[in-house]
Amino acid sequence: MALWSRVITGIHNLSNKHSYCMAKKSITGVWNNVARAENDLKKVGIDINDVITKKVCAGDNTLFWLDVWCGNGPLKDAFPDLYRLEEHKSCRVKDRIKIGGLTWDWRSPPDSEDQVRNLNSISSRIGAFQPTVRLDHWNCDLSNDGKYHVDVLRQRIDHSQLAANERVITWIHEVPIKVTCFIWRANLGRIPTACALKRRCVPITSTLCECCSLADEDVDHILMRCHFAATIWGYSNGVTSRSPNLQILVS
Repeated sequence: MALWSRVITGIHNLSNKHSYCMAKKSITGVWNNVARAENDLKKVGIDINDVITKKVCAGDNTLFWLDVWCGNGPLKDAFPDLYRLEEHKSCRVKDRIKIGGLTWDWRSPPDSEDQVRNLNSISSRIGAFQPTVRLDHWNCDLSNDGKYHVDVLRQRIDHSQLAANERVITWIHEVPIKVTCFIWRANLGRIPTACALKRRCVPITSTLCECCSLADEDVDHILMRCHFAATIWGYSNGVTSRSPNLQILVS
């Protein structure tokens, strides 16, 4: 385990918590902000617990009762009666599942009818799981290789925030970044046209296009519909063989 991982684990006592309790609210700092990002992802429909899951192999780094590893939640929530009887509540999977079967360490043995039924249920849920020599690890379901990649999550966030009528902007490295950013802002309607400035309560004399004075100056008009814009597009697409007279176009 890397040094920074050991430090974070020690500060937040992660070795004795569920894996999704990532930080103490009383401790401020970068790691606390990272932990709070889980709530931000849920707002855009991404549950980090469904995206990044624990793959249990040897059971050496997975808490038997507290981590989500068998089913949709921790075993302590599914079997609270048995969890109360557990002597070591932070035990790991390898401590309870041996090659020969399940090994328990109860404060007092389960003797009531409900406790015995729950004991049979938890044995059935664990099923035929057998520990292997491979170490426990995390798996990211967003990527094909099972590893977490920032760009893959970024794409998932962008697609989840798109409205039905929005388009995805393809970022091409060969296109200058200023051009791509301008297209992106224009697609969102966030370039300072006369109509946009008026919506922001900026004092302007008129919202009419200053080039043609025939329509309001919004994004579609200033880039596509205005005859000035159409002339520029015509020259750039080679529609006309004449070179543009920039003095006339600008005036």
